[in-house]
Amino acid sequence: MNKRLIPFIAIAALLGSCGENENTSSNTDGGKSDISEVQKYTVTYPKSSEYTVTGIKEGGYAEGEKVEFSISVTNALKEVEKVTLSGATLVPNEGKYSFTMAAKNVQIAITLKDKEGVKTAVLTADNNTPKVGDTVTFTLKLDNVALTSGVTLTA
Repeated sequence: MNKRLIPFIAIAALLGSCGENENTSSNTDGGKSDISEVQKYTVTYPKSSEYTVTGIKEGGYAEGEKVEFSISVTNALKEVEKVTLSGATLVPNEGKYSFTMAAKNVQIAITLKDKEGVKTAVLTADNNTPKVGDTVTFTLKLDNVALTSGVTLTA
């Protein structure tokens, strides 16, 4: 190999190794190089048939990144009472909740409550399989308060 080509090959090798991956950060200090991956942290929440959560990225978030999500209540008798993160209450802004991602995995807590003005009526019978001549006693409760008790019908 020609000795005059060696410096050019060395320069080409150095230039080729200077490229950066978009998911890494690089610090050079006194000839030392430190390359590290950006750490991603997860956001989890309890799954429920009474609501759906949208907007949470499955791939996670970097520290300092804005996390934004919304909650849709699927149970017509319920509404969101509160949403908390590490004990702090998150307040919705135009229907969306948001926070700045910490340098750790976090879990959101979602609490539902009964909607105001919604009443729950329950009618119970002491005999669910009556036959002709049997006596059946019915009790009607509205929000767990007995409205009627001991109404008896004979078939």
